Amino acid sequence: MKTRSSKKAFTIVELLIVIAIIGILSAILFPAFNKMIDNANAKSALADAKNISTQFVSESRDNHVIDNLIIIIEKADAYYVYGYQFMQFTLMQSKYNAYENYSSVTELVNALHSTNGEEEGKAFVLSYDPVNPSEFHNVTHKLGFKAHNNVTLFEGVLLDSVAESISSSVPAQTGINFVDMKGRAIHLDKPADRIVALSASECEILYAIGAGDKLVGRGAYCDYPAEVLSVPSVQSGFETNIESIIALNPDVVIMATMNQTPEHAQALENAGITVVAIEAFDIEGVYTAIRLVGKVTGENAAAESLVASMKSQFAQIIEQSTGDGTETVYFEVSPLEFGLWTAGKNTFMDDLANMLGLKNAFEDVDGWAAISEEQVIARDPDYIVTVTMYYGEGTHPVDEIKSRAGWENMKAVMNDNVFLANADTLTRPGPRLVDGANALYAFIYE
Repeated sequence: MKTRSSKKAFTIVELLIVIAIIGILSAILFPAFNKMIDNANAKSALADAKNISTQFVSESRDNHVIDNLIIIIEKADAYYVYGYQFMQFTLMQSKYNAYENYSSVTELVNALHSTNGEEEGKAFVLSYDPVNPSEFHNVTHKLGFKAHNNVTLFEGVLLDSVAESISSSVPAQTGINFVDMKGRAIHLDKPADRIVALSASECEILYAIGAGDKLVGRGAYCDYPAEVLSVPSVQSGFETNIESIIALNPDVVIMATMNQTPEHAQALENAGITVVAIEAFDIEGVYTAIRLVGKVTGENAAAESLVASMKSQFAQIIEQSTGDGTETVYFEVSPLEFGLWTAGKNTFMDDLANMLGLKNAFEDVDGWAAISEEQVIARDPDYIVTVTMYYGEGTHPVDEIKSRAGWENMKAVMNDNVFLANADTLTRPGPRLVDGANALYAFIYE
């Protein structure tokens, strides 16, 4: 009896020892194992994030869109990517994901906040342009994101190891970094103190955002506001005088690609001068140009304020315009004397026509293009707007148009709907487009 009892007691003790050993081993090994799993998941998340980001950015580049941020949401074991277009404060959805589309980052954030426990969403934000984290953080901070170097965490739910991996893969950069309107990466150590602007619209933007005092040289056609005339003038356009620009010792030269050539830009860069290319064809492009000039000068807030003001005034014009898009307008950019040119689609004039409830008579033409008299007569526009310069001598441009042979039976001519617009406010892609729009509104509706 004793022998059996002793053997049974020994077996129980042995079992307890084994259980204790297993418990100790579990306490040691399981956390390590879990950490291995977490690290593996982190690496997988990082790889997926990078792949999707690359794919999305590639799509955006193909569409000539600059996305400053990529928002990636991990939900139901899938990643969903949104490109945030800082220029327009809107979200663009990757065509490869089926997640609900949100119109703004704020809307997306609110949606993630209001899941009520039904969804366990994870989100983090990658900078599309990681060399400019300061702007990136300014945007995300306002939305309640937590900054992690070049990574922003939503609610801190993303594994820190993923954030650290992404951050460590991005070299630290300082200064001002952005992409100009020709897709060229621009770096400035600090806001420019000495600027040469070769196009009239860029000069106007500089003064409109309070940076006119930085202008040390202007293109030959820069004449507004009046104080710009005291700034030294340099030959611009296709005969740009590189030597005279270099002599002004500028930090930055802002040039419009419509007027200057790549060779001009290269010559200036060879001389150690940073060149920022502006290419604003439509009103959205004007907003982009204003923001770029804001970056160059360090006047970002003033640039945003100017864009907001323009948008507000355009919105008011749209609200007041009663046209339904059936009446047409023909923009005569170059008069018959020099060969007719007009503004087609993808131009700020086309944008203005749409704002006013009109249809561009040449909306089927892309950009600025030469046309014939026969085409204008055949399209018989309801309104004609000319930007021919008139200095008070000779035949008035409106009278010249009305007197053209074959034009007398056109609706615009018969109804006296021919308008001479201020060329500077209607042809320069800058802040005064608002003035041009208001003048057109008065001509059509008042």
